Amino acid sequence: MEEIANLENVNFLGHKFIRYVDVGKVKEALKLEKDRLNISQIEIIEDVNSTIQDLYKMIYPNLKLPEKKCFDNIIFENIFYGKQKHIYVEYFDLKTGDIMDDEFVKNNIFATLNTINTKDSNNGIDFQLRKQILPEGFDLIKYLDINHIGVEFVSNLKIDKDDDENIKKIRILYGKTVTNKKKGKDDPRKMYMLAGIEIDIEKKRIVTLIRNEANIDNGFTLTGMYQSILSKIISKINLIIKKRNEKMEKELMYSYCMRLNETICEKHQLVVESECSQHIKDFVSDTLNNDLKIEEKVNSGEREEILDKIQSIFLGKYLKVSNDDGFLRQDIFNANLKGYPTDITFKGVANSGKGRAQSSDKYIPLVTSGLYHSLSSEMRMAQDLTKWRMAWFEHSIYSKDKIDSEKVKMKDLEVIQSTIEITKKYFHITILTQKHLDREAIYFVIDELLGEYSG
Repeated sequence: MEEIANLENVNFLGHKFIRYVDVGKVKEALKLEKDRLNISQIEIIEDVNSTIQDLYKMIYPNLKLPEKKCFDNIIFENIFYGKQKHIYVEYFDLKTGDIMDDEFVKNNIFATLNTINTKDSNNGIDFQLRKQILPEGFDLIKYLDINHIGVEFVSNLKIDKDDDENIKKIRILYGKTVTNKKKGKDDPRKMYMLAGIEIDIEKKRIVTLIRNEANIDNGFTLTGMYQSILSKIISKINLIIKKRNEKMEKELMYSYCMRLNETICEKHQLVVESECSQHIKDFVSDTLNNDLKIEEKVNSGEREEILDKIQSIFLGKYLKVSNDDGFLRQDIFNANLKGYPTDITFKGVANSGKGRAQSSDKYIPLVTSGLYHSLSSEMRMAQDLTKWRMAWFEHSIYSKDKIDSEKVKMKDLEVIQSTIEITKKYFHITILTQKHLDREAIYFVIDELLGEYSG
């Protein structure tokens, strides 16, 4: 670790954070704020080869304190949300008599974070730098260079308040120095493993964001990292973490998924029913009565199940043909739906094990799968989605204004997928994209899935 004598004169030391940064996104944000920041060196932002270090060197020293905070926040949010695409959700209550105010933050949240930051006095955060770690918040990204493997730290505490000084959300950036197994010439031997923790006071919800690291030589697992955060931070900050209701969460996801699929199928199902329903009934009756001679032994419920399965198979085939040229996806978008399921895994009733239906890729809605329709009755009985996947229209995620859906062409209907997995230990969302994300995209997915659910 480089010893810091004077924070005012220090160069950018946060090199291990850079692998979490999208410098292009940072430059876009700086361009939007250039007048507010009074940035005169616009050429350094427009230079495609300029780095984060260049931006700090050329722009940062000339900024006043409020502008420096704005600059720091752009970097912080780029790191906090961009590459950490594994999302875990918990809910909490305050203890009776507790108020989420500055005093609570100081005595509980800050005290917990400060314990982590002062645990390793020799190999952790520089003594001079610890003076910057304050209850009202801190940002150590540009100063922090911890090289000792296994050292844990909190680089950021950010407290957001409304105009009346009420705390709205608290964000924590937690990290650990680990060994990189990858041996490429451009791959550092030591790197940071980071996780973002966001506490929403109004919704009483804690969201943890983690990046899945494939090349760590320290026994890293996603669930291990999350359990570590639960035990070392979330369980220590004097909140009542609600016991998760796995059954209710699965039912909630089942309802969301099935309601969406039913909406997608609705008008197409009417076509199939009007054209095929009577033919199918006649076929089933004729087969049971004349061919198999078992009509009297088949009750009305069993007959309806047979009819339902056959009609579902026809519907699946009809939808598949409808999507051959992408028209089904266009229909879904034009109906102002946010996207469509592409994969489901459910637990069957009794001892029937797990069932699964999936489409072949993210551009093909699940309802085009014949297997999905043949399993529909089992899914309705079980209502137990253990894992499923959703393709979200990017236009739905990012549009600030209402879209004229008729003007959006099929070729422009790009999607981002997310996988939702529910177990006894966690509610886990994975956003499946190589793109650098932002808060808008992450919370679009969370809020769309969970809505007003509060644990």
